[in-house]
Amino acid sequence: MEGMREVRAEKLAEDVYLLRFEEGREERNEAVYVRYMLVRRERGQWWGIQMRDFRIACDNVASHSWDGTVLQLLTATGHLVADMATDGSFADAPQYVQLRYMGFESGIVRVEVHNTLDIPVRLLPGLFEVNGLMGQPAMHDMVYRAWLRKECVLQPHETRHLELPLSINSFFNSPQREKMEIAEPYVSYLAFSAPDSVRARAHEYVPYVIRRADSPNMSSSPLCEDYAWKMNYEPGLTSGFDGSVRTAQLWRRENGRWHLLRQLADKARSEARFEGEGRTYRLSGQVLYMGRPTERTRPRVAMLLPLPGGSREVELLPDHMLDISMCLNEQKPETWYLRHGERRFPVEIVRERESVHKMPPSLRRHRLSLSLPAANGKFYRLTLGPAELRVLVCDANADGVPDVKIADSGLVFYGVTEGSGYFRCPTLDARTE
Repeated sequence: MEGMREVRAEKLAEDVYLLRFEEGREERNEAVYVRYMLVRRERGQWWGIQMRDFRIACDNVASHSWDGTVLQLLTATGHLVADMATDGSFADAPQYVQLRYMGFESGIVRVEVHNTLDIPVRLLPGLFEVNGLMGQPAMHDMVYRAWLRKECVLQPHETRHLELPLSINSFFNSPQREKMEIAEPYVSYLAFSAPDSVRARAHEYVPYVIRRADSPNMSSSPLCEDYAWKMNYEPGLTSGFDGSVRTAQLWRRENGRWHLLRQLADKARSEARFEGEGRTYRLSGQVLYMGRPTERTRPRVAMLLPLPGGSREVELLPDHMLDISMCLNEQKPETWYLRHGERRFPVEIVRERESVHKMPPSLRRHRLSLSLPAANGKFYRLTLGPAELRVLVCDANADGVPDVKIADSGLVFYGVTEGSGYFRCPTLDARTE
């Protein structure tokens, strides 16, 4: 509890509580945040399920609504600010303030803002980010960052056009400084500077973040209808090596709520899948390419996503490694087919829960059962632990056929050139001789 002030706990159910506390100190030039945390007791221990952060001046929360599963945080006028659920899901973002990109000219980004509420909306100084498709091949990327320097008060149902200069702050420089052609642009907003007055008043709404509804949170990116992805980056330099961790998450929307479908973690000191924060991406079919390709560098690893309605047959690209680890089925075995030319290789993968029942569902680890047809007519069947879930498809021996590599295990299954749809693993074959 060190560093926490004004701590309040409210009982929602026998094993569920809502905590509210403040962190940060203005006298130390620290941003002061109000944090709301939903905690639950499982197996005799208390676990934090979800948390929402607000700048202290953006704390519009006046009451809450609890239905036994979902906790909604409401303003004094009954508008939804945020919610937290015991299953870890997210609700669609409330679209009280709608944002629209109107163009760019001579260093000025034009954004339309529309207040849908019957009360005023106060936008604090902050950043507007314009994202969209650009380049060939078309990549999703952040195009402009624009700076709102002064508070902007929107009257009920007012529409206003803002002309915002590009951000030249050393930490938040705009990635582009010239006019770019953007397809499917969308705008998000993040309050940044300290407000002129303290705390939100009951008769106004002060948003800290404005994002599009079809993504689970501010830093996530829409992929297609009802699917989004998010990259978390945790830097770390310890003991002389790069200990940073990047985690890619796939989210699915069902009944208006976003649920975490899959996630992959990647440490830079091992065989890294992802580069940087991965904000630039392109979805081609069910393959997600991350990072902006150039003449010298291309994304090292593409990710195969289990999106609905897509083919379970994937063509191997000669200049990419394809990570199939995301395609793990929790219910039943699922077979994917890797194709190169006339050769077709089946790969069966199953996600199995380990017997770690004392952990909450969000922290439980999984095993991977992998089944590959062997050249001798039998099957290679492996059960891999949580540290070995990097399953990469590549052409490891440059013979023009797909190979399957289990990263960090030393196992490589080579596609057999003289046959069709079989693999050979010299390491395992030697153990059985």
